[in-house]
Amino acid sequence: MPKILITGNGFDLNFNLPTTYLDFIKILNFIETNDNYSFDSIYSNSINYKQIKSCFDNEIGFDSERIKLLKENIKENLWFQFFKEELNIETWIDFENKVNYVLKLLLKSITVLNSNFFSKTPLALQLGVYNSSSLDNNIEIIKVLSFFKIISKKSPSFAWSFIGDYLINKYDYYISLDIQKIVTLLNKQLIEFKKIFNEYFSLFIIPLYENNKIEYDSKILSSINYYFTFNYTPTFEKLFNSHTRSNYLHGKINSDTNSIVLGVNDVPTDIEDKIHFLPFTKYYQKLNNNTDFYFLDEIEGITKNSSLTNFEFYFWGHSLDRSDEDYINEIFDFVSNSKSKKTSINVIYHSEQTKSKLILNLLDIRGKIDIVNKMRKKELIFYKSDSEELKKALNKDISSRMYAPTAF
Repeated sequence: MPKILITGNGFDLNFNLPTTYLDFIKILNFIETNDNYSFDSIYSNSINYKQIKSCFDNEIGFDSERIKLLKENIKENLWFQFFKEELNIETWIDFENKVNYVLKLLLKSITVLNSNFFSKTPLALQLGVYNSSSLDNNIEIIKVLSFFKIISKKSPSFAWSFIGDYLINKYDYYISLDIQKIVTLLNKQLIEFKKIFNEYFSLFIIPLYENNKIEYDSKILSSINYYFTFNYTPTFEKLFNSHTRSNYLHGKINSDTNSIVLGVNDVPTDIEDKIHFLPFTKYYQKLNNNTDFYFLDEIEGITKNSSLTNFEFYFWGHSLDRSDEDYINEIFDFVSNSKSKKTSINVIYHSEQTKSKLILNLLDIRGKIDIVNKMRKKELIFYKSDSEELKKALNKDISSRMYAPTAF
């Protein structure tokens, strides 16, 4: 029976790696304004500092030249500068939702501006100043448009003016906002943000693997036949010395062939001109950058053998949120359609609060009937990450015959 492990960010956090959104933003905020690059000065900004200090060698050296370049990139990147001041973002899902919100707000606001200001009469090259009522007195719209340099806010009031750089000039008049130029800027800045993201992991996460002081039980995951991760990090192979191939569904740190995917799940239904939103979607980035976009297809013969072979899927540290609902639905549909009597989905959780959130997310995606039925038939099982029940489940063989995974 093949056992298939699928991990999210909680898997890395289980091994005390500072990979949360708050770790990322707080450590880079420190880097931006300081020149002291010691273990304590950097990781003390992490939300899990005590565990990091006890689990990893504190004598890690940092590449000061690379950090210096990183500092310059941070200061120039609009997305980073915008998000570092957003206080209501705690997780990577919050981050993705905020990116979605900002893009949606920008694109819809541009449509409104083009309609209100350019549809009837073009603007003279000597741009005027407008009051906030022309943007429905929406302070957040004014803030976002001005931050991304589409309009100029006139302090101290909320009066504003267009910035000529993003207006289309024709016959000595401005005839509309140049939405393609704006989208190109935002996408270019997001690409640069992903490079900053990569450097953070490369400089401050990867060295921790080589300086790990804790020996983890490699046997607990030795029966895993296939491994898929939504993370960008090599935690599975580094800490468990696994020879099972890692499939990076959202890209891998420092990879020239498997680029990082960072964006939104899909185009909002109320966006009229969807082509401008597409570059920010994960599926476009995966197709465009040749990131691994196969999932269960990677397991050769999975459909052919589904009635003969038992399958166990293990989610560890994954939020099971709508941001990855396509993958979640693929697994749940496979289990629903399987003729095997022992195929199951096993969800590993850290705390009762986490378990509650996971169930809520699954109910939101799959609905009450499917989740209740699967739990009743023991096709959906929850295990606490440090429980003996989990160890037994991972190590037991419930197949009627030995299963040899197909070599890649």
